[in-house]
Amino acid sequence: MDLSLLQMVYTRISHDLSSSSGAIYNGTELLAEDVSMLTETTLLIQNSAKTLLTRLKFFRQTFGVSVFSTDDMTAEYLKTLTAPITMNGCCVTALQRVICMVLGDVLMRGGHITVEDSKITATASVLRNVDVFLPMLTQGVKSEKPDESPARYAYFLAKEQSISLRVDLDGQTLTVYLDKAE
Repeated sequence: MDLSLLQMVYTRISHDLSSSSGAIYNGTELLAEDVSMLTETTLLIQNSAKTLLTRLKFFRQTFGVSVFSTDDMTAEYLKTLTAPITMNGCCVTALQRVICMVLGDVLMRGGHITVEDSKITATASVLRNVDVFLPMLTQGVKSEKPDESPARYAYFLAKEQSISLRVDLDGQTLTVYLDKAE
């Protein structure tokens, strides 16, 4: 992996954490200015802190050093996104988590992700930027946009593990196969 890819992944992670951090900060400013908004502001701070903690745990599992005793945070991470995304199954590898992160970006208006041993399926009424993400996932095509960097990261992570990512798009269903090299 090259340094620019790692920098773009870091930029993406920072962006995903900054909105929750900003909401917490704004909530504390509101409390300092107007105590009458205590209940509303407390809920804002609690929800933003929960989102921040969930995303931090997910990013640590996905991009950090492997911690075996930690429960998979992928389903909880997907719930922090703007559109509602549900998930069946459990990710056991960082590669599976990164692919779910990418699929979360593709599910523009929400949807459903199913994780199985060697395939991950996303279904939704609207799939966004499939033509952009697929070449990054399957061929490692370079992008200059931090939002797209997890797809390219998944390609290199798979390559390091001798896994090839194969994608099947059938209407509103996108399936990513994790094929072990023989």
